[in-house]
Amino acid sequence: MRAVPLALLFATVLVVGCGDDGSDGSGSAHPATLLWENLYDGGVGGSRLQALAYSVAVCGSRVFVVGEARSDDDTASAWLVRAHDAADGTLLWEDRYAAGGYGQARRVGCDAERVYVAGEGELRAYSSSDGNFLWSRINGDRTPNSYWALEVDRGTVFWFATGVYGSGGTTLTTLRALDPDGAMLWENATEVESPQGWGFGGIGASATMVCVGWDDFIGTVARTLRCLDRRTGDPVWEKAFNNDRARGSSLTPSFSPDVSIVAFAGTERGNSFLAGYRARDGRLQWKRRYESPVDLARPGARDSDFFVAGVEYVGDEPTNTRDVFFVSALDARTGDVKWEDRRFDEQPGGLAVEGARVIAVGVRWESRVYRADGGALLIDEPLLGSSLANDVATENGRYFVVGSRPSASGDADFAVRAYSAR
Repeated sequence: MRAVPLALLFATVLVVGCGDDGSDGSGSAHPATLLWENLYDGGVGGSRLQALAYSVAVCGSRVFVVGEARSDDDTASAWLVRAHDAADGTLLWEDRYAAGGYGQARRVGCDAERVYVAGEGELRAYSSSDGNFLWSRINGDRTPNSYWALEVDRGTVFWFATGVYGSGGTTLTTLRALDPDGAMLWENATEVESPQGWGFGGIGASATMVCVGWDDFIGTVARTLRCLDRRTGDPVWEKAFNNDRARGSSLTPSFSPDVSIVAFAGTERGNSFLAGYRARDGRLQWKRRYESPVDLARPGARDSDFFVAGVEYVGDEPTNTRDVFFVSALDARTGDVKWEDRRFDEQPGGLAVEGARVIAVGVRWESRVYRADGGALLIDEPLLGSSLANDVATENGRYFVVGSRPSASGDADFAVRAYSAR
């Protein structure tokens, strides 16, 4: 992966510096306070080779982390689902599930009573209190490389998956809405041309709509943003983009609560953009173009602001010396940059927003906490060497980072860390 000079032609940008503690202006950014850490080093079949955490969700007093545990020879893999006490990291329960011999749990969401886990070809639900398995839904023929997205919002579980159906090999990308007991409310399916059934996706939901973005790999990349009525699943509007370079950008739409704008990162003619569309009809409100492909963490929204963290691929491989990483706040109504930090030291692995705080986490576990208004840097946590962070979630003044960390034996440990966001 590479890094980023943010080559947007923004008019007026506040570039954030260190030295403000976010309260009275008299302090400075400080390292994060580590509250607890939990490492797990078990693969499948007694292996210690790989145990990788991909996604995290927090509901109430529990933190849910999902990933995979692999065998020594990397020929078998099991879903791994673990629940921790948010206060001290105590392991409450775990489930290891071998889905056809090789599988990954890649996304997790939760509500007050249940945990929902999406992986290759399947969606599973558990009781959040004790891990009791509740129900499962299978997508297609559970094809390997059948990708996924998951969003739990206001009592509805939205699940996106791509899979091959039947002897004829029809490949469908399908967005489903289910109730918490697994009953199907509606589904919206699209046939795609990719023979592998590859469809990287992301979901965003509001009180009235749900939007999904996905890629269809057909030699080039066809990228689609589709918005539907969340109650009926009826399509409301759709945008399609063609790209001659299969890289760059987030696929997860994000709604601004105050102004009902859908922000979406796409790619067209080899370069990336971030655009705001009016939620009710898809009318373009603004578009910010990058001069090169960009990878963005899932955007965050607060009031009338969008927050993004990413890396723009400008330098030539393998040195990528001209790449620059960035964290930005944009006005959801106009797309104008309100503040930006271009000194982020590595590619962001995740972004989360809670109240007045924006948390950006890098792939080597560096984390930065900013004041949402003005971008003052409050916390600056350094790198953890060769570790790999994949996701971040926040609740009640804490943030939780998951990924992998090297163990003493050199294997990859399934890792979750909890920090104070204050």
